[in-house]
Amino acid sequence: MLILYGIGTTVGAGIYALIGEISALAGHGAAFSFMIACGLAVITALSFSELCSRF
Repeated sequence: MLILYGIGTTVGAGIYALIGEISALAGHGAAFSFMIACGLAVITALSFSELCSRF
């Protein structure tokens, strides 16, 4: 339960609270920066899943 609380807090603070500030700074490039971040997160998740499957 504590892990889910930590994930929810991270998502809430990291994404929902900062979208306005990021949009103000990046303008129309904000969506592109989110796509880049999503791609990096997917690559990281896949590498961790590969590591876990080996152990």
